[in-house]
Amino acid sequence: MRIHLGSVSRWWWLTLAIVTVAALAVPADRVGTALLFAWLLPVLLWSRLGTLTYEQGVDPLVECGVSPRSRLIAEWGAGVLIAAVAGVGPLVKMLLALDLTGVTAWVAGAALIPALALLIGSIGRGARVFQAVYLVIWYAVLNGVAAVDVMGVLRTDGSLSGPSPLFSLGISAVLIAASLLVLEIRHARR
Repeated sequence: MRIHLGSVSRWWWLTLAIVTVAALAVPADRVGTALLFAWLLPVLLWSRLGTLTYEQGVDPLVECGVSPRSRLIAEWGAGVLIAAVAGVGPLVKMLLALDLTGVTAWVAGAALIPALALLIGSIGRGARVFQAVYLVIWYAVLNGVAAVDVMGVLRTDGSLSGPSPLFSLGISAVLIAASLLVLEIRHARR
């Protein structure tokens, strides 16, 4: 987490503070929109999951010292913590409003987005593909496409319009397992 957040500028933190305050100030029924904007901020951080050691040229050194499973879980955990830092304002607003549906969708989204970034980064070893994929998903949710709303932003009569949080958590587990498989295959080919 420290490595990923070490590259963040003061402007990013200032923008995050503004989005967090705005999320606490908006009405409870608009907190999903605040979450959508809060989780746009870390896209550049998430896109480095699975790619950082390769980009820095230290991949062989890291593979010698840390098991692929431990490294993968640590990177995914860093991505989840980044999601938590960026989305804390909307989460607090949902907790204050006793919006348990929103909280469960928030947790599922915080798990799924880094898992997707990790898989794409592990396969492609570059940041651009995840950035493009995530921005398409983000833009689709912004425009009301419920099928890809893993953040729980879109609602109909208080219930989620998109995938259930349990389904999203299951997809997260599949993505993490696929990332581990990619690492194992890459390691076996050496």
